[in-house]
Amino acid sequence: MKTHLNTLLLLVVALAVSGAGYYVTEIRQPATLQHLRDVDRVARLQHAQVAQLLAEAEQSSDRADATVRRWNSRYRYIPASLSTSDVIEYLEELTPSGFEAFDVRLDGIEASPDVDHYSFTVDGTGSYAAIYDFIWQIENRPDFYRIRDLEMGRITVVDGKSGTRGQEMVRFSLLLDVFFGGLDGLSADRDLLATAPEDVLPERDVPHNSFYPLVRERVRASGPGTAGQVDIRHASLVSIAGSRAIFQDGNTQFIVYEGSSVAYGTIVRIDPLNVVVRASLTIDGKTEIVDIQMESTRPTYRQAEGNAQLVPVETGQP
Repeated sequence: MKTHLNTLLLLVVALAVSGAGYYVTEIRQPATLQHLRDVDRVARLQHAQVAQLLAEAEQSSDRADATVRRWNSRYRYIPASLSTSDVIEYLEELTPSGFEAFDVRLDGIEASPDVDHYSFTVDGTGSYAAIYDFIWQIENRPDFYRIRDLEMGRITVVDGKSGTRGQEMVRFSLLLDVFFGGLDGLSADRDLLATAPEDVLPERDVPHNSFYPLVRERVRASGPGTAGQVDIRHASLVSIAGSRAIFQDGNTQFIVYEGSSVAYGTIVRIDPLNVVVRASLTIDGKTEIVDIQMESTRPTYRQAEGNAQLVPVETGQP
């Protein structure tokens, strides 16, 4: 009897163990295994996403570096600061010769969040080749200068010292914008700028001078001893530079110095400080002292008396 009871107990225990093993092996473990597989798949997906994001970040960094390199290698230079004396020095560097007059006037300065700029008015007289070279360098050198409202016209220049006649030149005027300052990093150092390819630049050689006259004009004498000389009573004083002055009469400019002969008289003084030219004129037997100022509608006259010696006129200097 005990043997049968023990056998029954062993059978029950074996069935219990087998049932537990079946449950663990066939039911619980597959669910756990599937959960682990799902966790592994999610981890792999997240790893792939992270790898993709890292690759995109690296590509973005490469594109940003390339963009910065292209920006730093552009062709225009914009300094962080610039004074008007720097501009004048730069313009003098571009105009060492070929100009009879080159006058620069500051019109103002305009500031903006992006970039600041000076505005200048430039007037002058020069050879066509010199003016062409000046404009070419302004437009193609790295310094950020812009020309607006360019006007040009033929003029004949007569030098009162050398007495030369018939030198055909060009009278010009333009507005010049000079850019500087602005956003941080707007410009790389000038030494790091790229050089513009020659095939995209305009011709450096001077083209045909269309301002040269096919028919040369002749100056008609306006009185005894006045042929080829300027009549300062009717001409306009357009420039004073150092010891010389420039008068314009129609399409002709006359360069005069102290002692130069003019119609009916002589230049006796050129005052660049007060912008006055004084001449001694003898008309109808009377000698007069004539002071002419720039932008003056009428010259001032003072008639000489007695032995026709010069009479001082107040010009701000003794």
